[in-house]
Amino acid sequence: MIIVSDKNQSIELEEARRKMQADFKEAGIETQEQILELIREVKQELFQECYG
Repeated sequence: MIIVSDKNQSIELEEARRKMQADFKEAGIETQEQILELIREVKQELFQECYG
């Protein structure tokens, strides 16, 4: 949970969170473990690109 003092920013963050959830589901990623695995894969790819 992210706490913000500005109500407009809070609404924007909630909209972004909903969009991310919908995008993940559309891609077939529905669990936290799947999200973490995706992050691991991306980090590995970035590391390989940077350090070859």
